[in-house]
Amino acid sequence: MDGHPLSISLLAYQAQAESKLDRLYRRWQSKRAELLKRGTGDHKDLNLAASINLSVESPEMQPEGLELLKALGQLPDGLGEEDLLALFPDTGDDAAANLLQLGLLLENAGRLRLLKPVREHTRVLLPPGEEQMDKLMAHFLRMAKKMGPRAGAEGGREAILELSVNWGNILNMLDIALAKDQPLDGIDAVIALADFQVFSGLRDTGQLDKSELIAKEFGDKNRQANCKRVLGNLAYRKSDIENAIIHLEHAMSIYEETDDLLGVAHCLWSFGDMAFRIQEYEKAHICFEKALSKYKRVDNLHGQANCVRSLGDLAKTELNYIKARDLFRTALSIYQRIGNLLGQANCIGSLGDLALLGPDNNRAREFFQKALPMFEKLGSLKGQANIISSLGNLAKKENDLVLAKQLYDKALSIYRKIQDAFSIGRTLFYLSQITKGKEQKAHREAARQTWEKAGYHRLIGENLTDD
Repeated sequence: MDGHPLSISLLAYQAQAESKLDRLYRRWQSKRAELLKRGTGDHKDLNLAASINLSVESPEMQPEGLELLKALGQLPDGLGEEDLLALFPDTGDDAAANLLQLGLLLENAGRLRLLKPVREHTRVLLPPGEEQMDKLMAHFLRMAKKMGPRAGAEGGREAILELSVNWGNILNMLDIALAKDQPLDGIDAVIALADFQVFSGLRDTGQLDKSELIAKEFGDKNRQANCKRVLGNLAYRKSDIENAIIHLEHAMSIYEETDDLLGVAHCLWSFGDMAFRIQEYEKAHICFEKALSKYKRVDNLHGQANCVRSLGDLAKTELNYIKARDLFRTALSIYQRIGNLLGQANCIGSLGDLALLGPDNNRAREFFQKALPMFEKLGSLKGQANIISSLGNLAKKENDLVLAKQLYDKALSIYRKIQDAFSIGRTLFYLSQITKGKEQKAHREAARQTWEKAGYHRLIGENLTDD
């Protein structure tokens, strides 16, 4: 309600007749602003629509104010100053001043948005014209396609912030774009947001499901496969291995049908990464080697570096630390050659983990302290959490258990934000190693439940068998 007195009063009136508030909540979800009235009259104090209409029809309402009002009705996150002036270059400031004067607008942290009850009414009863709606849609689709791929790359932190504060706006505009007769531009925007969804923890796979079906109807196999691959990777990030495999197998079959070697290589690497996560190391090795071969055939250095780094991870599990170090260094040199900061940060973190296995704690610390600001710059929450967790391991090795617990708790909060069940369970297990009694038992049980729900049964068997 945004503290809007009339709306609160009118919704409270509706609640008087309800014995259960959950029923009122369901009515609100379906009817929204229609509920904000008392009786059948249209007095401004008994009907929200009548109250808003008085402002809309007021002599003080300017044409530019009305145009902005209609646009903001479609934008739950409102508009920042830069977007306001991009959409309304000549009238934006005057329009905002007009709506603020009429009490229809909230201004907070540099953003302008309608009061929620006003927006619900405006969205339904005062939609923008077709030309204005197309302008809004084009603006936010451009934002998605420009900023989405930057997540996890140079300028990633800023891109993630901009997309995050506009996430509701973008989703609304994507719904409109996908309903168009020519929806392919909308599908491209949905796919472009894949990395943003991975790195930010903000996820909405409904748009991808819809885009995949539309691409299939249009006979666009490339876009259909790309949607399926992104769905698979997002499911994997949530530790939903079963659905991840289903989506990725479907994507790979389309890529193979269309002779898209790069698409096949992407899927093979993802299969390898999943196999590594569930400790099926032989299968992971086969997938990484196959993916590496195909990346070489299409001369994709980024993919090659990913495979080399993953083979380094495998060598580490085999206790072949010299081979692992050499592979990480090789991958790092490729990432540096192509300017991929995320890959560089991952390799530096991996070299730190290797150093931690030896006697030189300071060397490990140097690697971690170098990698952490890189991940922060890129906006990679998972990367930050991984380094913080590794610093916790370092503190534990140095017997500073207070610091270790603080670092593990910090990493755990990030892993929970991005819904990484594997890492949540692992961090809970780490916490159980530095605590005692009931606290230790609670951490072990929480780790067990997390891994069990995500299907990581082998991890339970290897780490929690004595419970």
